Amino acid sequence: MRYQTTFVNVVDSINALAASPLYDRIAVAGRNVLKIYSAPSDVCNEFKEVSNLRVGKNMNLNFSSTDIAWCQNDANILATGSTNGNVVVWNLSRVGKQKQDRVLEKHERTVYKVDFSNIDPKLLLTGAHDAIAIFDLRQQAVVHYCPKDGHLRHVGFIPNEQYQFSAGIENHVEIWDMRYTQRHVLMFTAHLGPVLSCDWNPNPQFSKYLATGGRDNVIKIWNLEYGPANLLTTIPTIDSVSFLQWRPRRPYHLASCSLLQDFSINVWDFRRPYLPFLSFNEHTQPPTGLVWRDEGECDVLYSGAKNGNLYQHIFQDALRCEKHLPLVALGLASSGRLIQTSRAIVSSRYPTTTPQSYKIQEPISFKKPNQETSDVKQVFSKISHFYANGFEIENIKNLANKYELRGRSTSELCEKNGEHAKAEKANSAAQLWFFLHKLYSPYIPPEECDQAKRKLSIADSVNSDDSSNESDDISYDFTIPIDSLKAQDPNSPIASKLLNSRKSDFYVFSDFTTSDVFDSSDYYNQSTTSYEISSDKQNFRHDLSITALNTIHEPKPEETTVNYELANHIVTYDIDNSPPLPSTVDLILQMLITTVEEGDLQLGVTVLLVLKDEIQPAQYGPIEDRVEEWFHSYIDILTSLNLYVKAAEIIKLAPLPAINALNQQSTLFCTKCFNCRVPLIEWQCSNCSFPSSCFVCRHPVKGRYVWCQGCCHGGHIEHLAQWFKNHKQCPSGCGHNCEFF
Repeated sequence: MRYQTTFVNVVDSINALAASPLYDRIAVAGRNVLKIYSAPSDVCNEFKEVSNLRVGKNMNLNFSSTDIAWCQNDANILATGSTNGNVVVWNLSRVGKQKQDRVLEKHERTVYKVDFSNIDPKLLLTGAHDAIAIFDLRQQAVVHYCPKDGHLRHVGFIPNEQYQFSAGIENHVEIWDMRYTQRHVLMFTAHLGPVLSCDWNPNPQFSKYLATGGRDNVIKIWNLEYGPANLLTTIPTIDSVSFLQWRPRRPYHLASCSLLQDFSINVWDFRRPYLPFLSFNEHTQPPTGLVWRDEGECDVLYSGAKNGNLYQHIFQDALRCEKHLPLVALGLASSGRLIQTSRAIVSSRYPTTTPQSYKIQEPISFKKPNQETSDVKQVFSKISHFYANGFEIENIKNLANKYELRGRSTSELCEKNGEHAKAEKANSAAQLWFFLHKLYSPYIPPEECDQAKRKLSIADSVNSDDSSNESDDISYDFTIPIDSLKAQDPNSPIASKLLNSRKSDFYVFSDFTTSDVFDSSDYYNQSTTSYEISSDKQNFRHDLSITALNTIHEPKPEETTVNYELANHIVTYDIDNSPPLPSTVDLILQMLITTVEEGDLQLGVTVLLVLKDEIQPAQYGPIEDRVEEWFHSYIDILTSLNLYVKAAEIIKLAPLPAINALNQQSTLFCTKCFNCRVPLIEWQCSNCSFPSSCFVCRHPVKGRYVWCQGCCHGGHIEHLAQWFKNHKQCPSGCGHNCEFF
């Protein structure tokens, strides 16, 4: 039989749909619609309206349907759930237009789900916000009634089980037994948000496989064959999952639709969870219901949407996702590692020129094993793995642990951090730290420190007609406090040389070069060095020796005088208009901006923490928002590296109030009673009087109590520590995989 993609508009929004046992009719239900259509066939490839159940004079909320179910053992019996809490049973064999058979009044709030048992067709399971109920249509009585107070969106009978059914309540799934009405048989946490849909695998060999979809944008496949729920795989989606339906005769396939944003219907093979097997993209509004046609290859799917369109989808017209994906991919890790995949037909030769900062490993070829029953496309690819030679993530972790942020003076902190950076081969960071150490070292007046004086010795031997042949050795001592230079005669050659040489923390003649005064190779260990100067522009011929200072200090903000005693003659220069120097804070901030832009975020944040007494947030100016982003990013990096203590220290010491406030968020944890899930104030529940018991020794806990946020079970810290050395699941038997720290 050849089917084609077709659709019909039912005029109003569709909330749910169901198929008859022979799949020759499709029932659609909504707030203002309740109709039955004949399914397309090889004779007539279109939907035709067969019956409209919304007829009669007394139209009320019983006709406003939220869900519909078709009895699989009786083609004339349907059931719908209403917004007023009533369950309506319809009999299509009744004579006349009025097909309503009976109204079951038990719920007080909206009924979200109705389901017939596949073993006993007269049992009808209903779920609402207030309770779960099971009706026996033969006795017109309630067999099982369980009051519930929570977000219930799904209930359903377990295939091939006569007495058991499942319910999705809040973020967990409960398994109930009709013969035991006191409490659930099994409960496990399924999602981080509300469970919106559940479906049991209809294939006999996989009847214990349960698919759940929630508001946390994931589909989870569970195996409940051996008691506790075992999570098989997780399928990520781009939106909340509103409906799930397993594909008959294909145990690995299931269809899903989204709640709001995604209008596509995706069919997944849960063995390949990150890419849909195929996709139907005909809808322009979010789909609300799915039904498979269980015939032949089961390649026909019916769906309804909020705009009232009822579609028949054919596999031949679906979008095959793997055919539209590039077979070349590139991934970059935070540690600098690079991985690349390419098609197998691409030449295995690598370019002769590769980046110098990367090394390349031999390509790794892999191929998926051939499986005759597999629906996943065969892949043959190459993986090329690169790794960087530069600064590794381990260096960041080591520096984060070694950097000192408090407990010393600013100068000492900079010196210590410079030593730590130098030990980790971070030369640029070490240079900046040592520069800040020199900058913020305490100032010592020259008259109190002999090292702050420059001693100049000049020996000049002059041969001229007006002078004798004797040589005179003349020594001169002068002191230059650095701030502003004043000179009486600005045109003097000595004054001009001193002015032109003001490019560092001390004065030198303009004939000198920077390398003559300060050697960068001797940055960390300065020593006394003698220099010889050849000056052909001077009238004297002397041997000039300059002794480098061990420590250079920033000048006082007062006037500076230069006194030279040359042949018993003193010359004083005064300069009134010296060029203004840029602010030290502005220079440091500009250096930090450059440092962060070059990739060293850790250094920028750490320097701001060390200098928070020297540089106030008010001095950040226009980069305050950028600084706040630096702190947020660095805290995220520390958290990803599991350095939680260091991240908390950064938050505490940060100079910005917005960062300090991070410690005040998410600090309240409420323990809940494992029985009724009411928040606990004391060791005993105020609602059900159940004590906070240890699920290892089964005794009440009145002291230190360890509690799992997922399943609400806990106990003595010593007992649980011993338990989780050998086990992964909760000792209560709920099946939850608790994490014990």
